[in-house]
Parts: sequence; C-alpha cells; structure tokens
Amino acid sequence: MTMDGFVITALHKELEKELLPARVSRIYQPSPHDILLYLRRPGKTLKLLLSIHPRLARVHLTRTEGENPPSPPRFCLFLRKYLEGSQLVAINRPHFERILEFCFRARTELGEPEQRILTLEIMGKNSNIILRRGESGQIYDSLRHVTPAMSRYRQILPGQPYVPPPAQGKMDPRQVQELSFYSALQKIKQPLPQALIQLLAGLSPLLARELVYRADLDPAALSEELSREELGALWEAFSQLVGAMGEGKRPTVMLDGEGNPLAFSLLPLRHIAGARALSFASINEAADFYYQHRERQEMAANLKEKLQALLIREIKKLEKTIDRQVAALQAMEKGEEYRRLGELLTANLYRVTPGDREITVTDYYSPGGESIKIPLDPSLSPAANAQRFFQKYRKASTGRPHLEKQLAHNKDELTYLESAHLALADAASWAEVQEIQRELAAQGYIKEERRESPRAPKQEPAAAGSRPLAYRSRDGFTILVGKNNRQNDYLTRHLANKEDYWFHAKDIPGSHVIIRCPPQTQPPASTLEDAALLAAYHSKGRSASRVAVDYTRVKNVRKPRGARPGMVIYEDYKTIIVTPSRERVEKLLFPGEGDTPADN
Repeated sequence: MTMDGFVITALHKELEKELLPARVSRIYQPSPHDILLYLRRPGKTLKLLLSIHPRLARVHLTRTEGENPPSPPRFCLFLRKYLEGSQLVAINRPHFERILEFCFRARTELGEPEQRILTLEIMGKNSNIILRRGESGQIYDSLRHVTPAMSRYRQILPGQPYVPPPAQGKMDPRQVQELSFYSALQKIKQPLPQALIQLLAGLSPLLARELVYRADLDPAALSEELSREELGALWEAFSQLVGAMGEGKRPTVMLDGEGNPLAFSLLPLRHIAGARALSFASINEAADFYYQHRERQEMAANLKEKLQALLIREIKKLEKTIDRQVAALQAMEKGEEYRRLGELLTANLYRVTPGDREITVTDYYSPGGESIKIPLDPSLSPAANAQRFFQKYRKASTGRPHLEKQLAHNKDELTYLESAHLALADAASWAEVQEIQRELAAQGYIKEERRESPRAPKQEPAAAGSRPLAYRSRDGFTILVGKNNRQNDYLTRHLANKEDYWFHAKDIPGSHVIIRCPPQTQPPASTLEDAALLAAYHSKGRSASRVAVDYTRVKNVRKPRGARPGMVIYEDYKTIIVTPSRERVEKLLFPGEGDTPADN
C-alpha cells in the first residue's frame, strides 16, 4: 500500500506538532532510497525517515536505526553539507498532493541566512527527494536525477529550476460540498471505485473500495446509476473518512491471521475479509509499524529469491557431476573385459599388421572358444594397442574406490542442498530466510559480510531468530519440527532428551521431528502416527500419496564428524507409512512457535 492523501494529511499535522521547531543534528542514508534525519528538540531527538522506495515510498517518524553503509553515499554527504546544523521551521503541503516540503533556516558559507527546502514527492516508482534554494527555487541536488530523455515536462537536475508535478485537476476532499460531490460523481461513467479515484484527490484504490463497502454498494455499479439514497450513503462514508483526518482519531493497521500487516489507514478497513484491526495512538506509530514489517517482507522475498536461484544452480551442477560419475563407474565395470582383450591381443601380436582397424581372434577365456573382434587404433603399433587396453584396466581398478567415495560425498551434498532448498521454500519471515543465508555462508556457498566485532562472544548452539514449529498430538504430547538444517541440528543434538522420539522421512530431504517424552513414558501409537504425519508433510514427499517415515529414540541418532548441518545417521529404527495431509497438520498446530506447550 502506498501513502494516500488522507494519511499524508494526518501525518502532516502530527509532524508539525512533533517537529517544529527542530535542529538537524545528523543525517544518514541507510539504503539507496532512504534518508534518515535526526532532529533535535528540547529534551529529545526524533528520527524522521523519508523514503522513495518504488513500492514503499513514505515519510514518518521512526524508532529504527537502520544499518548505514561504510561510507556515506553522495547525496547523503550533500545533505550533510547543506542541512546539518540548520533549523526546521515549517512543513508545507501543496493542495492535497502527496508532497511534503520541509523548510529549513540555514546559513551560507559567508554566514548569510538562506532558506532551503527538502521536498519529498511520493509518486510510486517516480518518487524523489529534492533539495532546493527557497528563494529562487534552484535545485541543489536530488536523490534521483530526471534527465530530458526521461521527462520532457520537468527535469530534476542540479542547477535547474524546480518545477512541481503537474496538477491532477481533482477535487480537494477537504473542500468538496455534498451537492457538488453528487453531480460530479454522476458525470463519471465508471464503476464506483474507479469513479471515486478519478473524482477525489489523494484517494487510493484501497480507500475507494472501503468507501463503497461502507456504503453497502456494489463495486461494479456505475456511478451514474446510483439513487439519491445510495449517493447519500456514499457521502456519509466519505464524511467519516474526512473526519478521520482530524486529531483524536486512532489509525489502524489491518493484520492477517498470522499477524502480518496487510494495510494501514485512518479507519478500520472493513472490506478486507478475515483481517483484524490493530489500533495505534498516532499515524506515525502505525506507519512505522506497518512499513517496518513490509520492508522486512520485501527484504525476505528478495533474499529468498536470490538464495533459491543459488541453490537451484548448485543442485543442477551437482546433478550433472553425479551423472558423469555414475557413467564413469559403469565404464569401469568393463575393467576385466579390457584386461581380457589386452591379453588376447598380446597373444596375437604377430598377426596384426600396422594400420589394421580390428582383428578377429579366438577367445580362449570363453567355454566354447568363440571368435571375437578386437577394435584397434590404426595410428598405434600392435604393442601400443595392447598397452592401451591394459591402461584402461589399471585405471578402472585403481580409480574406482576414489570415484565411489567422491560419488557418495556428492550424493550426500545433493541431499543437503535439497533439504536447504526445501526449508527455504517454507521460510516465511525475514528471520527464517536469514537463518538459511547464514547456514549457506557457513558452508561456503555464499560470502556473508561480517559486521560483528572479532572479539564478539561465541553464540550458543541455538536456533537464533525464529523457533521450531510446535504441535500438540491427539494425546497431548508436544511435537517439535525444525524449520531448517541448523534448527534440525539444534533440535536433535541440544534440545531433545535421549529418550525423546526422533522422526524423519525415509531417504528424502525433510525436517527433524521430535516427540517430547517425560521420563519412562512411551507415546501411544496415535502420537507416533501424528509425528510421522508431520515428518512426511515437512519433507520433499509432501505431495506424495504414501511416504515412509523412520523413527527411533534420540539416543540412536548421531552426527558424523564433519557432516553438513542437519545430516545424521541412525540405527535401531522402525518405519511408518503415512499420507501427508495439510488439514490434519493444521489441526495439530499449537498456537505459537517453539517449545511452548507444557511437557507431559
């Protein structure tokens, strides 16, 4: 969701109240599209975030610090030169546009007073942050440069005069009258949401749908077909929205069933089915909460896509290597045949004429003494042809153990990569994706920037960030499921007791599953079946009709020296055949993550 004109109006009022006047103490640029101003007021310092993110452009006070690059970008250095130490004296908003102008009182290098204006234009992918001289409007610089090749109407370049975006010619919601609202709306021959967007400045598609929903109207209805009563209901909904821009209102963030933010607005968005409303004391707090979570979701999605491409590339490369090694082993199975051909050729060297391409000899090794044709290389001498067969025999004899060892290693590596890819596909949060990134970095697949001090204490072997999934069996036993390989190691090697039960899908990548068992307790068959169901569902066999799942006591599971995360061997196990079912798994899910249910 982008910031609409109604949200910006409420933000404008809050920012004027919170920030005027304030002195600029520090300026940072934590990302290519974000500027963070530290504004000092008596007794406190406030952080103002201005962002031109193509999907999350915004402005609001924030509590987050952000990670700054090692060296400040060019525009950040420029803002520090022209704004640090200046005083914020006014915040202007042109005609209900998605534009805010922050006016600063500064001094030139000669000590003369000068007004400087930092303009934020929130226009989707065309958003921009522009610093200009107040009196002349001359542009100092901008975060995005707009050249004549990019726009004929307005160029945003250093030294050019500032030209505001073209006016949209829509009605200002703060000034529209009821009768003019009716007449103008009925002239637009569009379905209601589109007609409202075309009529009113600053109205987003989200708010347009909400107004239609609150008026209990059909979104597909044409505005020109509305009765007077229907127009009145729409005006009433619109009036509530305009009233929400005033002080004393509690803005709302809409959350889905898992607590993820869907949208935020000045009013609860009733048209979003199944969502619950979370109220905030101020629009700045609501915006900070919403965009902080949305930015993490964006970062998680981008990182997840990058890691998936890496894993798919490594898996395909390893599969090709395994295919070549299998073919080489199959060729090595002919080693004895090469020795036999070499000996038969050696016994018949006197019959070979240089330049022959084959020779037919009697096979003394066959019971019937049949004739056999031996292929020859005409460029080699008869003796060299015989030696060629013996060389192939020696290569097959001596290279086979090494190749078999390499093949086994590569198959284990493929299993590991497939398990990492499976965990990444199920990763939903930024913390979960980061865990997999750290794991792949630790295994040498990617390079990870180290920001920690070299003297930082070593972390405990725990699943940092997210926690394992927690389930409750039909009999009340706690069942834990690892979300990735590092969590699998943590569950099996550190969290589980020796008498707990361990489950894993047989011969395919998947999660480690643990049944927590109090001392001298044997879980019933139904609990064993529930755990097997979870192991099958959280594995590569999720879509299969039948999945074999091995289980044993944790004391029978061990990790070989040097094995990849999540890789173990086990003994003294039994096998259950189950059919993965999403519906059955959801019935077992405990409300919350981690080892939260009480032990039995």
